[in-house]
Amino acid sequence: MKRVIMLLMLSAATLFAADRFMVTTVEVEWQAFKTPKKVPVKGTFTKAKLSSKDASTVEKALVGALLRIDSKSVASGNEGRDAKLVKFFFDLFKYPLIDAKITAVKGKKVTVAFSMNGVTKKVVMKADKISVEGIVLTGSIDMLDFGLGKALKSINQACFDLHKGKTWSDVSLKAVLGFDRQSH
Repeated sequence: MKRVIMLLMLSAATLFAADRFMVTTVEVEWQAFKTPKKVPVKGTFTKAKLSSKDASTVEKALVGALLRIDSKSVASGNEGRDAKLVKFFFDLFKYPLIDAKITAVKGKKVTVAFSMNGVTKKVVMKADKISVEGIVLTGSIDMLDFGLGKALKSINQACFDLHKGKTWSDVSLKAVLGFDRQSH
């Protein structure tokens, strides 16, 4: 009987001493392309809300994490460009929010459900630099997959000379997610 009680106490102590993880920070960078030579234009968003759950592993903490971005908070480092992006691109979205929800983690592949313009598409992103402190995700999306042909045409026309008649539909993404690690 003493042995059973000791085993239960050790099991409980191990359970309560286990690390817990939660996604607490995220930085998102995008890179769009212009001109026939595919010149990159980089930026981010200044208004985003992150929600995640407390979990026993990094993978479990990632699944279900949701980032809700205000598309009109675009920040490319150029105020004039940002104003044009809002007026001629993001204002044409059916909904101003962009959602990115992690739905699966398998090794170095993370599936993210992106919702934009009333369309949701799952995209597999590559996971790099995975640690208990954080993870870096990279991948790309195509604006045409989200019914944004009209918005793409609008920004291309507004910036026709600067883009030399070409605005690309693919956008590269990089997300750096940070974990809060607590021992219980």
